[in-house]
Amino acid sequence: MSAAPPDPAPPAAPRNGRGLVLVWAAWTVVTALPFAITAWGAARRGRFFPGAFLFPSDIYQYLSFVEQAARGALLLENKFDLRPFEPFFLNLEWLGVGWLAAALGGRVLLAFHLAGALAGALLAAVAARVLRLAGLDGRQAAWGLALLLCGSGLG
Repeated sequence: MSAAPPDPAPPAAPRNGRGLVLVWAAWTVVTALPFAITAWGAARRGRFFPGAFLFPSDIYQYLSFVEQAARGALLLENKFDLRPFEPFFLNLEWLGVGWLAAALGGRVLLAFHLAGALAGALLAAVAARVLRLAGLDGRQAAWGLALLLCGSGLG
């Protein structure tokens, strides 16, 4: 009686991540274009675009958390609540972005957008790995990644 053959190993990650980088870069540019065009148009008219089409107050709240973390705060407060209270909110994402802003010389908006691009790169890398583990490679994996990023509501 012979032993069953061992399970096949999962496919190895490609040696060249050029396809992943190209898909991520294209996705980042395409999803940033509406915001960049709107900001450019607003600036030409002497107006300011806060960075969101809906609920711009949310963006201001996030940026306030990043600004507090960049100043060294560990516990964050809601600056838009007029009632007095002690800082109590701990959010690791905004702390990390705040520390990035501090490393960039206090450039909160740059850190915010850079963190978004880095999060997109991490998402694309994880999704590409899942697609490879599912047996897709080459062009199939690239098209699958493009479909996942654009068709999931993330793009």
